[in-house]
Amino acid sequence: MNTSFQFADIRLQLYRWPLNQPNTSLQAWDAADELLLQYTFAVIEQFKQLQHKTPELLLINDGFGALSFALAVYKQVQINDSILAERGTRYNREHNNLGI
Repeated sequence: MNTSFQFADIRLQLYRWPLNQPNTSLQAWDAADELLLQYTFAVIEQFKQLQHKTPELLLINDGFGALSFALAVYKQVQINDSILAERGTRYNREHNNLGI
């Protein structure tokens, strides 16, 4: 099971929820998360240059926290419609000492 998420200089241990997944080949992020992060960091840099301030982010349905954790230095609001995603995100935040 791959739990080591790395993006740029960010390293996290991310787990799918519930923890006792029968399919251990699944991981808590995918290539879409990595592409979204690349794009988001580029847009944030443009925003900061044009607006001279740091943006506030709205994250919708971040499955297990990969996006919100990688973007943790920015003020954000997260909305999930899945109780499993919410519990997984909370578990991963605690596991990575990011607070709740």
